[in-house]
Amino acid sequence: MNTNICRLPMSNRGKKSGWGLESSYRDFNEYLPKLCQLLESNEQIMQKIFENTEKKAIPLWEKKLLTLEEASVVFGIGINKLRSLSDDSNCTFVLWNQSRRLIKREQLEEYLGKAYSI
Repeated sequence: MNTNICRLPMSNRGKKSGWGLESSYRDFNEYLPKLCQLLESNEQIMQKIFENTEKKAIPLWEKKLLTLEEASVVFGIGINKLRSLSDDSNCTFVLWNQSRRLIKREQLEEYLGKAYSI
């Protein structure tokens, strides 16, 4: 948000315009500092909101759910192999979020620990 208007000098301050607008200039000059203060505080609030909503990176080893790509990196198994393993309706380590496939890390570790071959 740009508040440069708050830093501009008012050239018509105290001058008579000839149009009967002296009181409106005076009113504007009275409210301008308040308006600038509100704009600056609003800008600070928006900055805090933006900082709080930025996506924080979570390390892979702390995540409970992994995408296929992340699981492939963590476990050293190809994406296509993970996809074929998780296509089974009885698969215990997959969680479907609408059409997005998420892998439950701990359950996949257990599955791989018990498996002889995949």
